[in-house]
Amino acid sequence: MYNLKIILRNLRRSPVYSTINIVGLSIGITASVLIFLWVYNEYSFDNYHREVDRIYRITGQSDGEPSSFFSYPFVLVAQDVPEVENVAVMKAYEIEGIKIDNEVFSGNDAVYVNGEWFDVFDYKLIDGSITSFKSNPYSVVLTKSEAKKFFGDHRAIGQNVQINSKNFIVQAVVDDNPANSSFQQKVFASVDAYLATPYGQNESKQWGWWNWIIFVKLSSRSDIQQICAKMNALIPKEGWKNEVSLKSLSDIHFETDVKNTVVVHGNKKTVSIFILLGLLLLFTACINYVNLTTAKANLRAKEIGIKKIIGAKRKSLFMQFIIESFVVSLFSIFISLFLLWILSPLYHLLIEYGTFSFSSTVLWIILSAVLLVTTLLNGIYPALMLSSFKPISILKGMSLPNMKDGSLRKCLVVFQFTLSTVLIISVLTIYNQMQYVRNMNPGYNREQIFSIQIPFQSLFVSGNDKEAKTTMETIKHELQRNPNIVGVSLSNGGDITNVGSSIGVEGNCDWDGKTSEYAMSANFMSADGNYQQLTGLKMVEGRWFEEEKKEDENNVILNETAFRELKLSEPFIGKRFKCMGREGQIIGVVKDFHFRSLHDKIAPLIIINSQNYKINIKTQSGKTIQSVEAAKKIWSEFFPNAPFEYSFLDDSFNNLYKSDIRTSQLMLAFCILTVLIALLGLFGLSTFAIERRSKEIGIRKIMGASVPNIIQLVTKEFLILVTIAFIIAAPISWWAMNQWLNNFAYRISINLWIFIAGGILTLIIALIAMGWQAVKAAMANPVNSIKTE
Repeated sequence: MYNLKIILRNLRRSPVYSTINIVGLSIGITASVLIFLWVYNEYSFDNYHREVDRIYRITGQSDGEPSSFFSYPFVLVAQDVPEVENVAVMKAYEIEGIKIDNEVFSGNDAVYVNGEWFDVFDYKLIDGSITSFKSNPYSVVLTKSEAKKFFGDHRAIGQNVQINSKNFIVQAVVDDNPANSSFQQKVFASVDAYLATPYGQNESKQWGWWNWIIFVKLSSRSDIQQICAKMNALIPKEGWKNEVSLKSLSDIHFETDVKNTVVVHGNKKTVSIFILLGLLLLFTACINYVNLTTAKANLRAKEIGIKKIIGAKRKSLFMQFIIESFVVSLFSIFISLFLLWILSPLYHLLIEYGTFSFSSTVLWIILSAVLLVTTLLNGIYPALMLSSFKPISILKGMSLPNMKDGSLRKCLVVFQFTLSTVLIISVLTIYNQMQYVRNMNPGYNREQIFSIQIPFQSLFVSGNDKEAKTTMETIKHELQRNPNIVGVSLSNGGDITNVGSSIGVEGNCDWDGKTSEYAMSANFMSADGNYQQLTGLKMVEGRWFEEEKKEDENNVILNETAFRELKLSEPFIGKRFKCMGREGQIIGVVKDFHFRSLHDKIAPLIIINSQNYKINIKTQSGKTIQSVEAAKKIWSEFFPNAPFEYSFLDDSFNNLYKSDIRTSQLMLAFCILTVLIALLGLFGLSTFAIERRSKEIGIRKIMGASVPNIIQLVTKEFLILVTIAFIIAAPISWWAMNQWLNNFAYRISINLWIFIAGGILTLIIALIAMGWQAVKAAMANPVNSIKTE
């Protein structure tokens, strides 16, 4: 208790330094705790399932690329393997709308699942019965939040829900999945209802439909390789050319090579970067405490000397300074809790599906660990140094002997500003790359264009493709009559920013002169005759599809990359080209455009004019709202049971870089925090340095030193340290940013001006930290400085 009184007294004696220590630590702790919460969330994905180590997803190859989507017959194969206890299936993207009474809701978070889905994965049942869901094909399970949205405070069990124009009964309500779940779907309809439709019956027999996600729960101690061999042995060779494998549920979150997936994915490299950032933020905040504590060692010397003379042991003095470090860290933790409470509404910026809660056990474990780490980082070196003083020398008025901590302080200041400079240069580089992405011409026009995805189930409800095509053309002509709309075009399910999956050319295409060497993959896109004019695509050779030409339904257009890789001989326009079972001609070559993000190189693209059930609408300038309303009115006439949903091409383009934008925003935030902590530390050190040299400054002024001379005297040493930090930071940031930019196939070069700008910003920040105190010292009355010394 006595030591605590001394600690509190020392804190009150130096309010400036105490404030710098506590505020800097609070900022560092707050930021690092948020980072570590996110890191825990990323590494704990799906681990809440009791038998996660026995759950695997069937994974296979689609034209050389791993895929998680399969055809339904794989369920039958899995059931015939003895080691498989349960098979859980999900059918995504098939529920277009959910209608309750007269209100229509989006089906984006709705999927079809089988009854075993709830045997394989852990869902907390709140109301109703999963058994009832399994026994009735027209059943649905809702999450708690979705039941609240649909029915308010009324009980959801037994309520009627209309899905794809069919009536379903709510049989159960389960709790919302946690933020660390790969499955964030909220509506689960029985897959038996889908399999009862003509489409479902057809898919249940076809091996080429890539629409199902299949999980298996294995018996304990299963040999994965043997199970895969058994599955592959059961697959008919004439219906399937590739082998399948099993992917552990715990490994799915960080997979990067699988296409066609509906689960929430993370980036392990990004997580590692932010772990490092969190530790560095915590460490740089602790540097301020160590620097200021050791810098003020002379002021504590007599206290330590007297205690040693009256019998205090080094061990007890060591513990005193450790306790002092603990108290400062504890104060900082309390302030951090307040800051966390203020920042909790922004927590979703880190964890998209998560909510911040003070009742989280993980939060308190992280806070306890941070408290321990900061106490040790802050306390050990100052405690060792201060408790080692020789009392006789101190009481004789001698300065502390053999003090070598000055060099350590300089190294720590250099470290702080090296980190700050690296982050500043990184933020500038990331900003310039994102500006390059936004301003680069992708090869098409994306302004004032929005798209509507026609509900496939509603469109093909009759099973008549001709009737469906007529419906699409009718909608198109209705929209074209609106004066606010410039143009209307039909395309396939994707849009120009994501035209679809890569498919092998070898088995899907044929042309005159083709040889076996063309075992490449190409992307396929379908569009009508208006698409080129609507999006502003440029033709290199030949022509685009024409609306009135019936033969164009079988013709194809290649992009420049496909033309080069296919190595077509002259004359290539008019050459026979068979694609997807349709035989026509090559009628044109379109200039390469970016139908993926700039992370990927432009790949071969084959454009056909086949099933088009997506409407693309270009509006008059300033008439977007009117055009959307017109489209909505026409939609309600044709699809009254499906929600009207549209997306702008600009938004689709920006979504390609959603992860990059989020990373850049977080990097900027942590850069600001790191710089602020370094600024606080430099401010404290410069303040202390000026206090110690106040008599020297006063004498220099009396002897004729000017204000600029005094400012130079005070700031020179620190500016040298900042310069050293920049020299160290430049190559580190150059290497780190090149590693990041290598993720882009199309990227900027890191120009010299970015380093110059980063160095100047760091210098300005350092001058801000020191400048006010330096000017104040230079302008002070020298007589007062000498008298008070």
